[in-house]
Amino acid sequence: MVIDLAAVWCGEPTRSSEVLLALAGAHLSGQPLNHELVRRGGRLAFGARTAPEYRMYLLEGPRPGLTRTVAPLAGGPGIEVEVWSLPAGEFAGFAATVEPPLALEPLELSDGRRVLGFVCTADGADPDREITEHGSWRGYLA
Repeated sequence: MVIDLAAVWCGEPTRSSEVLLALAGAHLSGQPLNHELVRRGGRLAFGARTAPEYRMYLLEGPRPGLTRTVAPLAGGPGIEVEVWSLPAGEFAGFAATVEPPLALEPLELSDGRRVLGFVCTADGADPDREITEHGSWRGYLA
């Protein structure tokens, strides 16, 4: 049922067997928390970019946080993300590990599709720690 609600929330057809989840930080392939997806049967579905309205901020950890703004970043290509497929039966357990200032919400990709994704609550984003110009978490780490 949680998966059906997630699909409806994102405006996607219901897929009772999987949840698509956009990642931008420590859960990416090769990053320190990727094992949390892999051990739950997650698999990389495809690479993508967010819609240009998203900004990336450096949070404690360090880790990134995405926020959506009202207006698109002028000429901005969006933030690079990985979209992972997670078995529906594993989603609730994974979602329970997400702690503020991060949250899971519908996230718009550059092609207009909406999937659940990691975002940062508005109160967790410090404008002085914006790292959008790097285009991705890996770009920032480089």
